[in-house]
Amino acid sequence: MNPIEVNVLGQTYKVYELAPEDGGTMEDGVLGTTDWTTHEIMLRGSIKEPTGNDSLANLDVLYRETLRHEITHAFLFESGMTGSDTFEGDFAHNELMVDWFAMQAPKMLKAFEEADAL
Repeated sequence: MNPIEVNVLGQTYKVYELAPEDGGTMEDGVLGTTDWTTHEIMLRGSIKEPTGNDSLANLDVLYRETLRHEITHAFLFESGMTGSDTFEGDFAHNELMVDWFAMQAPKMLKAFEEADAL
């Protein structure tokens, strides 16, 4: 699959879906990853494919949330949030915070639109 391109604060990130048959592998349990050094986002292509063991009825929701999660990482990387030492680790790698933004972004966008705040 050809990558899609996303503008992240002026930097183009390419988003790839990795399929095992294309040589793309990820560690077990990892759905996506962002490499700020190459400006690439890689998603497990099989996210959208039911395995029979899935408890999720709509895998497209998981795929989109994972994509938002990785794009959020990219925004934090491009904002220079990799060097923060205000807590253990840095903001760009804080999975709890990144998950929160990825889950809440659609609701925030809707609220901003309703309030004519964009």
